[in-house]
Amino acid sequence: LNPAEDKIIEIGMAKISDGEIVDSYSTLVNPGIRISERITMITGITDDMVEGKPAITEIISDIVDFTKDMPILGHNVILDFKKSGIDTLKLSRRLLPEVPHKTLEYLCGYFGIDAGNSHRAYDDALSAMKLYEKLHQIKPDDTGFDELIELNYSAKKDSPITAAQRKYLIALTEKHGLE
Repeated sequence: LNPAEDKIIEIGMAKISDGEIVDSYSTLVNPGIRISERITMITGITDDMVEGKPAITEIISDIVDFTKDMPILGHNVILDFKKSGIDTLKLSRRLLPEVPHKTLEYLCGYFGIDAGNSHRAYDDALSAMKLYEKLHQIKPDDTGFDELIELNYSAKKDSPITAAQRKYLIALTEKHGLE
């Protein structure tokens, strides 16, 4: 997702201590725009469900208070505020080069992790924690389990299409009979 264009519709977090959930925070968020059919298909979240829910600006201080100075753990984590943590996607890419897909849903299936309601914030948070534990079992001495990285979003610079990309695009359109 692109924080510059897309809106948050759900927040789900769990505080974990010694492998146990000690606190949790979960809420739907009113994005102030219509939720696309695609997002509803993926998450099951509808416009009716977020009606009357708080806007992200109303709860951001709750989120900051909940996380305090703790690192964030998640899968493919990008935030639009400064925070450090561990991204299980980056760990998975390094530790599981042989696995063809690195989505949270795929990796949960690969490891036999019950993903609960996949693509729902709280269940995805718990799935990321369980994935972290599985990855740690594979290679517990990897430095990625202790090194925190900046998780804040930075917009990618727009650049013109490269010669290789243009060639590929032309070949693709010709293959499918498109102009």
